[in-house]
Amino acid sequence: MKKVFSVLFLSLFTFSFSHAAISDADVIAKAKIYDMNCNDYGDGPTIYVEHFVQKFKRVYQDQEEQVDYFLASCTAGAYNGSSILFMVEQEQLVPIPLSIPLFNAENEVLGFYSSIVHPELLYSEEEKSLVSFAKWRGVGDASSSGIYVFFQGEIILRSYSVDSTYDGEYNPLVIYESKVPLNSN
Repeated sequence: MKKVFSVLFLSLFTFSFSHAAISDADVIAKAKIYDMNCNDYGDGPTIYVEHFVQKFKRVYQDQEEQVDYFLASCTAGAYNGSSILFMVEQEQLVPIPLSIPLFNAENEVLGFYSSIVHPELLYSEEEKSLVSFAKWRGVGDASSSGIYVFFQGEIILRSYSVDSTYDGEYNPLVIYESKVPLNSN
């Protein structure tokens, strides 16, 4: 009985604290490997860390899985932010590249590329999504934004909008939209 209790306790301890070994300092050190273009006010750039967990079921599995994510963000330039999303895999931080549409001056999508560093990413627990927003100039009338959703263990670009008018108003045009529904995890 004592051996069973020890194994059970060890399993619970390992499960409960398997990612506790990853600190904000670990995430910041890993983020500094990539060129986030963070503002430096003399003491080095300030990088903020947010931790969240996504639970999901894959189509071909009955059991629920869980992934820990860390979002490292900083201010970049006069009016934007810069972010990197990491997942924990085998107790290591792994940066996640996200898809971004490549588009022309007529806002036609020509293809896609992926990047590890993104304009400011914000996580929404309610929507189970990430939103990326980049101002092309300070007033925000010209910009681009993407919505990424968590879907069956993957991160999918749900939609991408561009406002390339420079007309003093925020009027984005959706140039890409997937069929994955919002809050579909």
